[in-house]
Amino acid sequence: MRSSQVYPVLARLLEEWRARPLSVLAALIGAPVEVGELQVDGELVRLETSVKWADDKQSAFFVEASAYGPANWQTERVTERLLIEATPHGGMMFNRDFPLAPVSNGSH
Repeated sequence: MRSSQVYPVLARLLEEWRARPLSVLAALIGAPVEVGELQVDGELVRLETSVKWADDKQSAFFVEASAYGPANWQTERVTERLLIEATPHGGMMFNRDFPLAPVSNGSH
């Protein structure tokens, strides 16, 4: 899995989440991770997206999207994060993470 091919996919996915109504984002806090699969550059990539409060004041949502490559679902991971203010004005992308340490049993 090439990160240069996956980052645009994650960016589009996060933009789709940014477009969701704030009430929908709030309702998804604590829900199971949303999972999907997509062909990227001829490889099947698993996508996982989740949302949580960014702070105790519940002033923003923290959306995380991860892509897992076909070679090893546990170690080949690329993650993008998005901070969405809990106001009608939206949010901003931040904190690009390159391949991270191994994840055990799908826990994040």
